Amino acid sequence: MLLSASMIAIEVRTPSEEESILVTTMDRTKQAINPLNILPEAVQARIATISADERSFQYRLYFARDAFFMWNDYPWIGAGGGAWQALYPQYRPFPYFTTEVHNHFLQVAVEVGLLGLTVFVLLWLLFFYQLLYLRWRHPPLAALSWTVAVAFAALLVHAFFDYDLSFAAFSFWLWAFFGAMYGLYRSEVSHLQQANAFSRNLSKRIKRKKRALAGFLLILAFALLLPSSALVIAKNYATKAQAAAEANETLEAQRLMAQAYRWNPYSASYALALASMKGASAQTDPDKAYLLEKAYNLHRGDPAVAIAWGRHLIASGQLEAGIAALEEALRRRPWSAPPLSAQALKEQSVATYVLEPYRGESPYKALAEGYLDAALAARSQGQDEQAQQWLEQLQALPMRYEEEAKTVPQRGKDPDLPMILDHLSEAATALKR
Repeated sequence: MLLSASMIAIEVRTPSEEESILVTTMDRTKQAINPLNILPEAVQARIATISADERSFQYRLYFARDAFFMWNDYPWIGAGGGAWQALYPQYRPFPYFTTEVHNHFLQVAVEVGLLGLTVFVLLWLLFFYQLLYLRWRHPPLAALSWTVAVAFAALLVHAFFDYDLSFAAFSFWLWAFFGAMYGLYRSEVSHLQQANAFSRNLSKRIKRKKRALAGFLLILAFALLLPSSALVIAKNYATKAQAAAEANETLEAQRLMAQAYRWNPYSASYALALASMKGASAQTDPDKAYLLEKAYNLHRGDPAVAIAWGRHLIASGQLEAGIAALEEALRRRPWSAPPLSAQALKEQSVATYVLEPYRGESPYKALAEGYLDAALAARSQGQDEQAQQWLEQLQALPMRYEEEAKTVPQRGKDPDLPMILDHLSEAATALKR
């Protein structure tokens, strides 16, 4: 009986042991064939922290989504250099703040469209064509070419998730790898061309044309050096103007900023900075009006510029145009960026330093004040009907804010803004009586 019981116990226990051994073996097999096991433990630990729920990953999805929307609006030749930073507030679903797409390919698509992206991708394809050519036609160079390719591919893959290629140092390495691969490829092709006379003659003709092309490119490079130098000089003057402004040397800051604008008259930031340095007492100054209008026309996508231009128009009596500019500022960026800290301001350019009073201000607040100022000015001119209309729009602004704020995370809201809008709305109600 005891023997029978033991046999039963063995029969019951044995399958469990076999399953345990099988599971253990499968786990070890999975670990053995896991490609991540070849990586250092620190790298494996970092990879394990990557999650679709991570905040940085979620934000990158929003960046990519909004970049696609922007690209869809400017599909062929893009929206121009710096387009993402200028236009993304119009596309974002809530107030996130970034200067880059965090995907270099989408950044290229946004700025230069499908045509530019095609050229950019063709360069990458050319690189890998040269790699495969060397792999099959000249095996002795395979190891060296693959070494270059791995470093090149690392930058390529990371460019899908970050903006490394926006930095000159990373771009330098990228094109250095590209040049190294091309050098290996040309050395092999030249070696093969020496095998027949036709190829040698063709190569000589190509070399002569290359010399002419090189001369043309050299002349073009010197021609481009002149405007590039002007931009550098302008930036140096602007930096000195910022230092003078911080030291309360108003006249010196204005003189230096005028020099910066003189060297780079196509910068909306310099034009607006110079106009703001003229002060509120210069509302009727034609130079200030010209600078503000030029800044607005150069950079309509910047709400800070639209706010400054709209306020100037209202102060100078152009009420409807001023309200339209403030409405545009609200449409382009309903949620204002938080003001920068003193340390952050020191690390920013003079454009950021001078524009900070506008950037930290809510377009809602600017529009509400614009409605009130325009209504008072219209009433003083006997335009009671127009004044009444603007006061009604001011009264409706708090409700408009509440409706739009429902879709915005709490961190993107200004806690003081509802109270400010309510006070301005109450002022409008009192004026209507």
